[in-house]
Amino acid sequence: MVGLAGLISRFREGCARHGLDEPALLKKMQMQMLREWDRHDLSQADRDFITLADAAMAKHLPDCMLSRAEFANTSVDANEPYPQKASRLIADQLAKRDAMFSVSEADAEPLARRFARAAVESALNLAREDKDYAILLTVDLLLVGNRAHAVTHGKLDEIMALLNERGQPQGVPADTVLAIARRVCEVVSDTEGAIGQIHAAIDELISLREAASRGSNLGSLVDEAIRRIAERNAANDFDAAAREGEAAFAALAEKQAELIAAKFHMVETNISQSRIRADAKALARWTTEHLKLEQPTLIFSQLHNAALKMYEHAVDKGLPLDIESARWLAQDALAIADDDRKRGLAHDLIGAIELQSGDWIEGDAGLERMAASINALDRALQFFCPEADGNDWLLVQDRRGNALKAYGMRVGGERGRKLLVESVAALRLVLSRYDREKRPFDWA
Repeated sequence: MVGLAGLISRFREGCARHGLDEPALLKKMQMQMLREWDRHDLSQADRDFITLADAAMAKHLPDCMLSRAEFANTSVDANEPYPQKASRLIADQLAKRDAMFSVSEADAEPLARRFARAAVESALNLAREDKDYAILLTVDLLLVGNRAHAVTHGKLDEIMALLNERGQPQGVPADTVLAIARRVCEVVSDTEGAIGQIHAAIDELISLREAASRGSNLGSLVDEAIRRIAERNAANDFDAAAREGEAAFAALAEKQAELIAAKFHMVETNISQSRIRADAKALARWTTEHLKLEQPTLIFSQLHNAALKMYEHAVDKGLPLDIESARWLAQDALAIADDDRKRGLAHDLIGAIELQSGDWIEGDAGLERMAASINALDRALQFFCPEADGNDWLLVQDRRGNALKAYGMRVGGERGRKLLVESVAALRLVLSRYDREKRPFDWA
């Protein structure tokens, strides 16, 4: 087992006394070290040596630990930051008891010493970051040092004296002002900056307290969380207040995930119901709502791809309702097209849909759809140039030639013959752009 074995004996009694989960805390310490020392690039010899260092720490660390006062002193040394100084002093004590932790001026710090220092620093850093572990370390080691590393008592006294001289901030008790000042001084070294930050923090505290009193109209979960945060702040337990906010946000995120899943389910249900009641426009609408759940701000490619997919599905399965729905989607895509190519693609798809729809509809209504197909394809060609947009232009022109052919055969008579002639001209124009040797399939 790699990691922090030497600290374990100091913590067992505290675990039992405070009802803490000893196995979980020990595992947490071990995992902290495993992340740093159980690396694939370590040789087996190094791993074996670390195991020996671990055993030596277990034997000697109880006699090498600093007192509370010594920990506090390491935290206010401007020349060597906490917790590096604490780890160095403990490593020096270990070196007096076992030579593997010793370092000479000429040599680099040996592996055992680096491991010992990392173990101690990990424990002290973890104490600042993990509330459960911090309680345990405070019991035996860091009652003063855990906060003192960033604050000198002189700086806090100076700031409190200035606050009193300029008039104590109103609206909060003196002990709360002191608690806020202590926290601010840990992260702000400039005196005036710290005073400004203290006033800003007090303003926020008062604002939160007022928000808790009046409610938010955003539901009981939010109101209860704000009320609990205000209560924790009133008790100067700012960390607990922060945890209340984090827990409420996590609960809201869970509710949001459930709401989104429910929306997806209902949209899919409404899509099915639209098919049951043969409502093509509703089918398009609910398909669009499904897209909005995936991406709230619709973009052209979403709608165009959805229309194309529905069109291809309709042709494959012979579904006239889906063809109509695809037409609504394609028209919506055209409405948000923001450049010429997108407009051309939308008109081309509308042309394809109208042609298929006309082929399935009998009588004059079918002929009207075929005529609409040709008009849409003519508009598509306005946005494509044979030289600059060769492939797009060829696809639209080819579709136009086939649409003219289908329309001419359906119309018949002299008018139909003229349409067929126009179809041949369009398809010959397409052929003129294909190289028979390089693209025989397209040419055919």
